[in-house]
Formats: sequence, C-alpha cells, structure tokens
Amino acid sequence: MRWYVAGGVCVSKKRLDGKTVIINDCNTGIGLETAKELSARGARIIMACRDLDKAHIASEIVKKFSGNSDVSVERLDLALRDSVRKFADKVNKDEAKIDILINNGGCDCAEKQPSRAAINMEDAKRLWELSEDMVKKAKK
Repeated sequence: MRWYVAGGVCVSKKRLDGKTVIINDCNTGIGLETAKELSARGARIIMACRDLDKAHIASEIVKKFSGNSDVSVERLDLALRDSVRKFADKVNKDEAKIDILINNGGCDCAEKQPSRAAINMEDAKRLWELSEDMVKKAKK
C-alpha cells in the first residue's frame, strides 16, 4: 500500500552525459529532486526559476548531491511574458541544443485569480514553442 500511495519510482539508471536539461520552477519539491537525479546521471542542468536567491541555494544542493558542477541558474517567471521572452532568447542564443525540457511549473487552479493561472499556463506553452527548434536540433 505504501508504494502505491507514494507513486511510481524511476528505476532507470541511464546516463545523460553531454545532455542539456532545462527544468523550470525547480528550487523545491519534485523539480529539485528531478534536477538532483538528472545531474547525478551526468546531465548539464539549467534551473529556470522566479526567485534567484532560492534557485542558487537549490543549485548548491544539486551540485552537492550529484557531484556534478555543471548546474546553472537563470531567471524565468512564467507569469511575466517579458521574462519568458528574455529566457527563450537567451537560451536560443547561448545553447546549441536542448535535449530535455521539463515544464515543472504548476498553477493553483483553486486560487482566486484564475486569470493569473491562465496566463501561467499560456506562457508555459509559449516557452515550449519558443524552444521547439532547439529541442528539434537535439533529435538530429
């Protein structure tokens, strides 16, 4: 029963050396655990977060856990269109390819400002669209 309630567990040990991974909103929770695991498998991690102070603390946790120092932090607030555009432009300029793009950002659909949740989801979609060419390059 405990295993069922806890959810699934990834049993793969596939190495990700040479792969570039972007994870948004990953300074806590599932996003942080994902960053730790993928970094431990050798991936280069780009942590895209709203709060840079918390993200830098989280990046140190990832580095310590994984022994992989190839972890960077970039500002990304999915609720701000300008932030999404700046992040996507920087990634498209600085990165040759994106191998894995994890949209970890969520929204509280019960919150009293549904328009903010809608903006969050719309801009998450926009981030994917802006980065789509980069992901395609990785497949080649």
